[in-house]
Order: sequence, then C-alpha cells, then structure tokens
Amino acid sequence: MHVRGIQSAELDLFRGQDSSTVENALYSDEGVLEAAAVGVPHETLGEVVAAVVSLKPGFIDKVTEASLIKAARKMSVIPCVFMISLVD
Repeated sequence: MHVRGIQSAELDLFRGQDSSTVENALYSDEGVLEAAAVGVPHETLGEVVAAVVSLKPGFIDKVTEASLIKAARKMSVIPCVFMISLVD
C-alpha cells in the first residue's frame, strides 16, 4: 500500500520506530488485506500513529477499528494512541 506515493515502509513514526512494526501487528489479524501506518500530528503528544487498513472480503463486518487498535497495541513496541481508518 502506498500513502501519497511513498512506500509506507520508508516512513519513520513515533519516536523513531519504523512503520513496519505497526503494520506487522495489524497483519496479525486474519482479516487484514493491506495496512499502511503513518505518523500524524497530535496536540498533546506531538505525534501519534494512524493506520489505513483494507480488509479481506468477508471480514468487513467482523473486524473493527477497536479490535485492530487492541491487536496493534498488544504486539507493537509503540506505546501510543492509534487511529485506524478502514477502507474498501
């Protein structure tokens, strides 16, 4: 998945962590087809991690933003707030 023409693996995120850390955590959910993580500005924290996730057919009603956030926080070394957008 590309974000504005940049391969997501090229981006550095929160506190120097690499986007693949978050993406790999999201891919641990069997319903995730594609995932891209980016750092976005945050008023208090300075930067947080946001992800855009495309789900596999048949998982649209089974996977939620909340379940993906929980999985990513559990598996990721990045202890920050996540924002997830599910896309078709």
